[in-house]
Amino acid sequence: MSTSTATQSPIQLPPPSPSHLLSLLTDSALPLSTFAFSSGLESRLSHPPLQPPNHSSTATQSPTPKDPFTLPTFLNTTLYSTSTLAVPFLLATHDNPTRASELNAQYTAQLLCPVQARASLSQGRALRKIYNESILPLLPPDASGQLRPKLTVQEGWHIPIIWAYVCHCCGISRRDAAWGFLWGVAKGVVSAAVRLAVCGPFVGQRVLVEIGGAVEAGVERGIKWEAEKGIGGCGMSWWGGEVVGGRQEILYSRVFNS
Repeated sequence: MSTSTATQSPIQLPPPSPSHLLSLLTDSALPLSTFAFSSGLESRLSHPPLQPPNHSSTATQSPTPKDPFTLPTFLNTTLYSTSTLAVPFLLATHDNPTRASELNAQYTAQLLCPVQARASLSQGRALRKIYNESILPLLPPDASGQLRPKLTVQEGWHIPIIWAYVCHCCGISRRDAAWGFLWGVAKGVVSAAVRLAVCGPFVGQRVLVEIGGAVEAGVERGIKWEAEKGIGGCGMSWWGGEVVGGRQEILYSRVFNS
């Protein structure tokens, strides 16, 4: 290699497009530690709901499950609950990133389950590091021509808050940001289901195909809730998910942290 070739300046590539960045943020290989979380799926499998006892039955009769578990039903319920709490906060943060810390405090107050709260903060820390080290150096200056600052440890935001902030900085629309977040939730649950032997990888892919409409419906629901109810009217719509998620830590043996 000649000296002149070796000393040439690197090729100046154009900045990444919002669609390219969205594809990276929704990639299963993104190191958000989602492999450690199951969104309460592992605990749900260990705590099947039972019918109230039938006092007229014999003592030896076993109770039967009230709603037999199916992965699509669990996933659809999880997406519904996420769309009524996390998505409205995500949209509000995307609309006004300067309120991120304020909205994060309000979101924290809405989380009743400490297990899920820790999982959300853990993923938020992982995304903050990815943004600072991998995405931020390649972003163009903001509208005022200023370089965007790094997120510090003080921005210890939950995953929907920092997801919205990062998507806003990347030029990703609010609707696409909400879709990407819900799609990531769906893929995380299905990935956990495969590792828990609930289904095989091919069935898991089929579930993801089937659940596409529920993801779109969740985006529309979150947009409607945020517009009509505001942040004060949003909340967890599946209290059973809070209970199941909170019992994760009492399992005798567990694969996941949530």
